[in-house]
Amino acid sequence: MRKTAVSVICVVCAAALFLISCGRAAPAPTLGPMTTPATTRTVSMSTWPAGTTSYVAGLAIGTVLSKYANIKVAVEPNASPLPSYARMQKGEVELVVSSAPFMYGTLTGAFDTPKYAKVRDLFFIYPSNYSFITRMDTGIKKVEDLKGKKVAAIYPAGPATGALARAILKQYGMDLDRDIVATRYTSVVDMYENLKERRVDAAFGTGIRTSLDEQERSPGGAYVIPMARDKILATQKEFPYVFPDNHPEGFPGAKGDSLSFYFGLGMNSGADVSEDLVYAVTRTVMEHIDEIRPAHAELANFTLANFAKYPTLPFHDGAIKYYKEKGLWTTAMETMQKGLLERSK
Repeated sequence: MRKTAVSVICVVCAAALFLISCGRAAPAPTLGPMTTPATTRTVSMSTWPAGTTSYVAGLAIGTVLSKYANIKVAVEPNASPLPSYARMQKGEVELVVSSAPFMYGTLTGAFDTPKYAKVRDLFFIYPSNYSFITRMDTGIKKVEDLKGKKVAAIYPAGPATGALARAILKQYGMDLDRDIVATRYTSVVDMYENLKERRVDAAFGTGIRTSLDEQERSPGGAYVIPMARDKILATQKEFPYVFPDNHPEGFPGAKGDSLSFYFGLGMNSGADVSEDLVYAVTRTVMEHIDEIRPAHAELANFTLANFAKYPTLPFHDGAIKYYKEKGLWTTAMETMQKGLLERSK
């Protein structure tokens, strides 16, 4: 069983690295105009809380769907996507904007998450990351320097966070329970407050640009602790939804070549949601993506070319239909899809 899981992960990760360059896709045909239904369709979309990038993106996507596809979207902000996945199984929610740790947990049942093996991907929206973050004045420059330090690393609302922190520390020969003083935080805002108010020496969690900007302007400053590529890849065997990537130029707190865990936030649906509806959503969003991107600075990477960046879930048949029409669904994508489907078994 263990060998099978690892082989599936390897197939998925290898395919993810060569989505476009590998395989042969059919030439992209010229698509005819999409027929707009005369009757308005109403769907529910769950996002992260109001004010977050997820919520802003959801509103912008809803506006485009209403304008061009006659789909009225009720955007519902929630503290966590987990209740939304439960409602999706009951047919009460059609769309969920979620992040990879929750996607993976829901698909596989990992991290004591209620399993819903039929959750499917439509498209990648924007990237996020897990990083070790400290202040410039702590003297902490590398992961090994965290030994004996007080680190905010346990986030009960997102159990994958603590599990990932434990796994990467293990790669550096440290134990979360014995080698650092691991503390809890109640939200990402609380994590940064703990750091800024010097209640902890460092934190492990989502490296949000706006929060890091604020931390960088504070007296202690901000420093994103780099991680080694081989350590991230070793951890990826257990957490296949994270990928080693450099922070973009100008990312607050990142100095030089600064690798962290990167993962995607994307649009999800259930496999039982109508193929026609998912096709309409995917095509409409991709054809009018230039009207969505200006809604938030974090949406700069929201492009058709990035539709499968940091893959975590199998794709919905309705979305696959559109990508095939665009000539983007390669043999490597098909291999990746098979590997992703294996994860849910």
